[in-house]
Amino acid sequence: MFASGVWNQQPTNPATDLDPYRKYLVAAIGDRAREVIAGSNQTPPAVFKAYLDLYRIGLIAVIRSLFEEALQIGIAQWLILKLHPVEWATSHLRILIDEEKSSVQLWIKRVCDIQDYSNLPEGDEELDEVMFWKTWRAPRLIRMNPVGSTRYDEETVWKREDESTSKRLLETHCKMFVLSCHSDLEKVAGMAEVQLAKRPIGPVAIAPEKPTETNAGHLTGPNRTPSASLDYRSELKRAVSLVLVINPSATDLDICRRLDADGGVDLPLALTNAG
Repeated sequence: MFASGVWNQQPTNPATDLDPYRKYLVAAIGDRAREVIAGSNQTPPAVFKAYLDLYRIGLIAVIRSLFEEALQIGIAQWLILKLHPVEWATSHLRILIDEEKSSVQLWIKRVCDIQDYSNLPEGDEELDEVMFWKTWRAPRLIRMNPVGSTRYDEETVWKREDESTSKRLLETHCKMFVLSCHSDLEKVAGMAEVQLAKRPIGPVAIAPEKPTETNAGHLTGPNRTPSASLDYRSELKRAVSLVLVINPSATDLDICRRLDADGGVDLPLALTNAG
């Protein structure tokens, strides 16, 4: 999500110019980013937590945007999907969130240290090290208050943990990060389902029409196949309701244009002519 290596407080590896990155954060996230940048003179654990929170907030914003896009696809393809559009969209975003775990691990490593790329990797083992940085050891700061439960100690902030502790700290941070994203996704999905539930789809009454008889003696007209007419209008109402889930303030014209663009259902002739 964010550029790697932008927050590096280790004295032997000073950070590069952060102004472009800070401007990006403010534009993408807003006031929360300004607060973090303004407080960047705090303790290393506090700064680490603040930027990790910004990473999470930024990713959640992306997740919400992707959820809306996926929901729109689900609405447009309502007739061929085997899942409700909300559940269909949610299932795809769950997969994307789970795949973010490895990115979070690398982000943590690269904001604490600058990886050495001066030598080209020779062989699979060295290439694997460049890609995953398995020899990295966590500085103690990522377990100190306020990001962890260990008491803050300025003298041991950059003291390195052993391999097993480093892996455990990474796993804990990534697990909490992913759980937070999943929690927000479920919240957004629940809101979409509630909006849909507030607009129940009921039967639509059809005015009776005198049946006609063909030469073969079979009835024709709407009363010959009432279920087909009901199904058609039910699909139309369902599509309208799902459009309103995405945009509750949509006008009649907005709804007609959206349904016409999606092509999931046929608009009644009167509405088509009116558009």
